[in-house]
Amino acid sequence: MSDELPRPPRWHIPLLILLGLPIFFYGLGSYSVVNGDEGYYHSVAVQMVESGDWFTLDYFGQHRVYDTFMNAPLQYWARAVLITLFGDNLWTMRLLSASFGLLTVLAVYRLGAELKPSPNGRTALFAGLIQLTSFQFVYLHSARTGELDSIVAFLLTATALCFLRAVKNDKSFVPHHLCLAALLTVKLPVVAIPVLAELLLFATSPPLRSQFKRYVLTGLAVVPLGLIWHMFQASLLWEDFLGVADKMSAEASGAKGGGDFTGRPLENLRWYSDKLLFGAFPWSLAMLPAIGATIAAAFSRARSADGLGLRLLLAFAVIVWVFFAFVSKRFSWYILPALPFLAVACGWWVSSLAQSAKHVGAVLIAGILALMVWLRVPISSLRPLVDRTPSIPMESSWVELERIGTTPGILVTFVLIAAGALLFIRARPKAGSAILAIGLFVLMLGVAGVRVAYPLATLENVSQLDDLYQRMESSRKSGEPIRYPVALPESMGFLRIQHYFGRHYRVERRVGPRGAQILIVGEKVRADLEKE
Repeated sequence: MSDELPRPPRWHIPLLILLGLPIFFYGLGSYSVVNGDEGYYHSVAVQMVESGDWFTLDYFGQHRVYDTFMNAPLQYWARAVLITLFGDNLWTMRLLSASFGLLTVLAVYRLGAELKPSPNGRTALFAGLIQLTSFQFVYLHSARTGELDSIVAFLLTATALCFLRAVKNDKSFVPHHLCLAALLTVKLPVVAIPVLAELLLFATSPPLRSQFKRYVLTGLAVVPLGLIWHMFQASLLWEDFLGVADKMSAEASGAKGGGDFTGRPLENLRWYSDKLLFGAFPWSLAMLPAIGATIAAAFSRARSADGLGLRLLLAFAVIVWVFFAFVSKRFSWYILPALPFLAVACGWWVSSLAQSAKHVGAVLIAGILALMVWLRVPISSLRPLVDRTPSIPMESSWVELERIGTTPGILVTFVLIAAGALLFIRARPKAGSAILAIGLFVLMLGVAGVRVAYPLATLENVSQLDDLYQRMESSRKSGEPIRYPVALPESMGFLRIQHYFGRHYRVERRVGPRGAQILIVGEKVRADLEKE
């Protein structure tokens, strides 16, 4: 099935790295803890280093059994190594996620390079730039805020890339299955996504079925490596393991959360679509036509290696959406693993437009431009490195004019741009389509680049929580009396408060006449610290 693909230009990867270094790493330690999860992961790793026990997930004296089976152990061990080498600080809290953010961009580029290329490797470069300038991937519970999501995105992209190379070139499945094993030891539930996507590909691609036996046998030999930790922990914590399994099945089946489960998947899909529209704007405007074009091309080239690559993008993107649509618990960052595959599909589509003089492409470009004119997505008002991600609305709105309604305004704008685009193609039939497509990409890249670059200008931030902690620590160390309890609002986030104060202070959550509060009720005595 192998199609010969020319190598993309060598300068692409250095360019992506050069652009990615400031986006992911500049001022990484200049702002306080943003989300509770980054503080939680870091605190567990600190405890590993201080206690010397790298087989127990301890969080200020609490044995975190759920995370022991669902989100461990590789990322905690990697964080503990960074803390051992470089100390307990904000850099080591975020270095892992930032590094995997850049690695995801490079993996997206390599996945784009596996598709039938446009001149000069344009598809791969476009895909990498789209991933690099997706606002949600950089800031919202992802690469710059020390969580798991960029690691998961990289592992899913690497898994898809290794699978595609294995089936296209009849190569070993070992690298692919090692990625699955790594995914099992980072975030166990999401391993279902690549497995389901690949089974779907085998089921719908007859030429692949001859490789299915090799796929399964290699998996039986390699993938169990990723279960060693879980089997070991289950042997020690069998009752807890059964409780975690029951909790996960309840979330997946929709039993948790109540309500009408029959309508929840559709509601979740709508909710995640709104978040994606905001989080990946303006690229999100091109993703729907890109998916449509990918579906058409994937089945028209069904027996080619390029058609297989396009079907792989569809399978992974669709399974991510379906997987989380049926999970009762939802957060905006759950949809992040779909971004790499949507970025490649979007890059492929824009690149394809540049090689075709079809009038449909000009009309679609006009539609995207009209929506860009009328859709209002905030830039300067966002504080992604100050405000907790769950508190950021992630909402877009339409521009409203008094005398012209929004819908008529969009239609008039669309008609004018479409007429101009069609006339331009007619006047320049050979180069007109390429100029329009590349012009669209450059414009979207400019808008996306501004969204990503703007928060980098205001990195220096010490939160109220961080400031309070520093003042209380100064008083505690100097022997000055502190008046307890210190009441903090629930909006500050329990995990963030625990990260700052859990080591030396007693922290409690209470519900009273004034609503939920988190109280610092006193200092921990030395015996408590030694016990932990």
